[in-house]
Amino acid sequence: MLLLLQGCDSELITPEPNQQMVANQSQSLSSNLVAANTKFVSTAGNDAADGTLERPWKSLRYAVTKVPANQGYTIQLSTGTFIESGLIEIPPGVNIVGAGIDKTILKSAGSFHYYPSSPGYALDKYLLRMNGSSPMNGNQALRGFTVDGDSKKLHGGIYIRYRNTVTIENVKVQNTNFNGIWLWDVKDSKIKNSQIINSSWGNTSYCSGALNLGNLERVEIDQLTVDENKGYGIKAIGPSGNNNIKNLKIHDSRISVHPYGLWKSGGAPNIAIELWQVNLVGSEIYNTYVDNTISLVNSNATPSTGIQTIRVHHNIIDLETRAKGAGYGIELTIHDAEIDHNYFIKGTNGIANWDHAMKNWNIHHNTFYALQGTYPGEIVRSQKNGLHNVKLYNNTIEFAGTKTMNVVGLYGGSSDNIDIKNNLVINSNTGYSYYPNKLIHLENGAKVSTLTVKNNLFSGLPFGSVAGSYSSNLTSDPQIAKTGNRPDAYYQPKAGSPLINAGLNVNFPFVGSAPDIGAFETGATTTSSPISTPVVNTPSGSVVQLYLDSSDAFLGGKVTTGYDAVAKNGNYFYVPSGNGRNYMIPPPGTATFKFQLPTTDDYVIWAKVKSPSTSDQGYHVYDGKGKWIKWLAGVQTSWTWVKVTEGNTPAMFDFEQGANEFKMAWYDDNVKVDQVLITNDLLFNP
Repeated sequence: MLLLLQGCDSELITPEPNQQMVANQSQSLSSNLVAANTKFVSTAGNDAADGTLERPWKSLRYAVTKVPANQGYTIQLSTGTFIESGLIEIPPGVNIVGAGIDKTILKSAGSFHYYPSSPGYALDKYLLRMNGSSPMNGNQALRGFTVDGDSKKLHGGIYIRYRNTVTIENVKVQNTNFNGIWLWDVKDSKIKNSQIINSSWGNTSYCSGALNLGNLERVEIDQLTVDENKGYGIKAIGPSGNNNIKNLKIHDSRISVHPYGLWKSGGAPNIAIELWQVNLVGSEIYNTYVDNTISLVNSNATPSTGIQTIRVHHNIIDLETRAKGAGYGIELTIHDAEIDHNYFIKGTNGIANWDHAMKNWNIHHNTFYALQGTYPGEIVRSQKNGLHNVKLYNNTIEFAGTKTMNVVGLYGGSSDNIDIKNNLVINSNTGYSYYPNKLIHLENGAKVSTLTVKNNLFSGLPFGSVAGSYSSNLTSDPQIAKTGNRPDAYYQPKAGSPLINAGLNVNFPFVGSAPDIGAFETGATTTSSPISTPVVNTPSGSVVQLYLDSSDAFLGGKVTTGYDAVAKNGNYFYVPSGNGRNYMIPPPGTATFKFQLPTTDDYVIWAKVKSPSTSDQGYHVYDGKGKWIKWLAGVQTSWTWVKVTEGNTPAMFDFEQGANEFKMAWYDDNVKVDQVLITNDLLFNP
């Protein structure tokens, strides 16, 4: 109620409010506004009530009809299971917030169940829908609840079309029949920290995805977990004709699917991520674990533009754990693609094109381990029309087993401009199913022009006789660590390895006089050198102050070097801006310091850093003995010494006399490290 008061002139002489009073009034007004714009739904509520906290509604389906669009309303759901009678159409600008995954559960009544053997799209059978006939901004979020399909009786979970600026966060969809979440004609939106479990459909004709995508622009899929026992994980589907996907980012996610596909009566592998018949521009898949094929196919004969369509990097493509060696890593039938820093574990092929001729592939810094199949397979394979403008640089390949495998296999057509440089290929086969493994295998009249093979190391693998330009290739023992986990630690060159500084400069960062051969770049030393005298003797024992420069670190994965004249020696290491945040442990990018100490003691570590913002300030730090911590350095816009902490207290490292190591690894991007200091003087400040 608004009261209008009028007084005489004398009544206008009132004390001026102080700042605290104004602040309290402002806070009270803000709280009232938030309360007024929040409506409540409870399992103990009543749809004849008014949606207040004291008198909540009972159903979400009713609640969305009682709040106006685009007025900043939030509908708050209580803990409990809600049985909704039909489709819930969510207006633009309205947020739906539950009490948390598995705390607030939405189901449909039996009257809304829909699960025929061939369900089709049935877009009106989703429980939650944001739908329109033309694009509009939603400026809204769905958070903190589970949609449960009642053992696949519900058709679909969440369907969004022509609604931009939508966030789905901390949401689970499980056991729906056709599809879990579908984004179609959506821009500037996110799915974050969510789960889709056993929610896709399939038969021998086609499969849907747990997450379906169509016509997207600037959409981010971050920390999505898919665990699917029937259909595909993520699938591009919907638009007739061209499906245009621009600036899609899928990252820091885990996509797991059933080992065997349904399409072609099981004659094709199942697919973790399928972007089929899609015009891709500027998209990425990174920091993600998949356990079956990534399919990137556009056979519409769209010409190459020279603009990168997609970059697939720093992923684990594991075809052993669930697929038991079935399937192949990446089906690549698109132009202008970059595939780098991935770890391929087994499978019948690494990267394969089964269809039209494609060009401009940049395949570098990947590790391929123990790929093999019933028939000869390849690291890179073209089934019909050859390879065109393909760069195969700085990969590490190890063949293992008894099946014939080749580095490159061409099964028809004419290939041109194949450039093979700086690769490490180790042939550890104990037998062959057809013929000994080859560098390049030709079949069905396949031909190659302009083949370059330079500065590779082939251990136990002959060059072959395919015509081309061959030079500076090695056949010696690569002298790699062969200890620790694959890929990083196992394939690191030892001191004196012929891999070190033996590659050609192919425009990627490197340490030393030249790039190393293989996927992993070291420096040429095995222990870091101190920048200043490390030991100061006193009445109380030996105080150690060991300064290490950024150039003393062994860099791997995403961590690279940069130049700054203000830095101690002009250099620093960092993860370049644009790569986002990494949640994987062990991280796919590390800076490893190896050093000697004169005494066993408790030590602290300081780092001289630049950390430009609250979202760019962190590293994962490893103590060398099995423990990882997350360290946030704070915002430091100029070079600043900051102590490594665990939470709010200094991190303690129990280093020993002699050889030790620790790692600083990718958590945030764009956090620069100039130097580190290791000291047992717990009060010293550099």
